[in-house]
Amino acid sequence: MLAVANLPAHNHSINAVTADGNTSIPGGNLPAGTKLLDKEYSDAKATTTMNATMVSSTGGGQAVNNMQPYLAVTYIIALQGLYPSRN
Repeated sequence: MLAVANLPAHNHSINAVTADGNTSIPGGNLPAGTKLLDKEYSDAKATTTMNATMVSSTGGGQAVNNMQPYLAVTYIIALQGLYPSRN
């Protein structure tokens, strides 16, 4: 199972819009300029990125064991006589 520590160390930039927001729905929209009681998001194209310290970096770059599925089969071959013996 992969954990956050197995991801490569990385961070994300957050795009934003400098114009005033035109919607209060965050899904599919970008953070926008806001004033008191204004809408906080915009469906316009990104015009800036937010400060990189807004979100922390993540991932530890630790190795992960990636074993493919396998099945062990043992063959027993009698070189002389009958094996197993038939009583």
